[in-house]
Amino acid sequence: MSEKFELFRLSLMARPQRDLILDDPKGDPTKEEYLRKVFNKKYMVSHRGTEFYYVPLPSDKKTPPFLGGRIGRSFENIEFTPPDQGFNESLHKGWKALAIVLDPSPHDDGQKIAVEVNREVGQASAILGSLIERINQEDDAIYMIDHRPIIDAETFWQFAKENKGNITNLKFEFTAPNMFGGRDSIQEELRAFRDNERAQKVSIALTSPDGINTDTERVHEGVDYAEKGGGDITARTKNNRRYNSKNKVKITHIAIDSTSSESKLSQILNLARNVLGHE
Repeated sequence: MSEKFELFRLSLMARPQRDLILDDPKGDPTKEEYLRKVFNKKYMVSHRGTEFYYVPLPSDKKTPPFLGGRIGRSFENIEFTPPDQGFNESLHKGWKALAIVLDPSPHDDGQKIAVEVNREVGQASAILGSLIERINQEDDAIYMIDHRPIIDAETFWQFAKENKGNITNLKFEFTAPNMFGGRDSIQEELRAFRDNERAQKVSIALTSPDGINTDTERVHEGVDYAEKGGGDITARTKNNRRYNSKNKVKITHIAIDSTSSESKLSQILNLARNVLGHE
């Protein structure tokens, strides 16, 4: 049995208003410590009018390299009794949930989260967004968490190649850098907006009725940054062809042994590096 996951990057920004948050005498936790703390708690999450519940997977290790959990909702199905019982209607109640795997560490490919794909439960990105919104509402939330899809940049460059000279609108929405170590001009400018204006997000919109030149160093830097999960890209052409990086999320697949005595989530965590696309 094969399971599919979508990949996202988490960005954490220090909360600017902390008047009601008591300072820890030991000092603020690191971003990794904070992620470990908040993803090891249970939450009730309101998502599009439906109650979801997030439950972390307990670990026998004090500091496991990867965190796991599930987020799901209740459901009801009309099923039928066996034919010898007349195919009578029977209401079945149960739960459906998505597996979540998180690497909270700050290395170059860390702060990365994978969410199982199961349309019967809901859209992975939207459900993750509601969970993060709930976490950000906690009274002691000293960081604000944002998530962005990790994309396949080749999908944008293919779009740019097919529509060369015809792209009239190109927009980047970036999350201010919080872990990437690069020093290109885009990241330097984003750091300045973060540090000086306290910006958490920065949008750059390019428009030209004559067509935008996408083969520039600045555009390449922007696409490279977005590819890591640092932002979103949208584009539109003269004839209204559209590109949206949110629809180009990177996917990973793993095989699950349905005959194993080990739970599905435990198997997923044992394969966490593959799930998260770590090389």
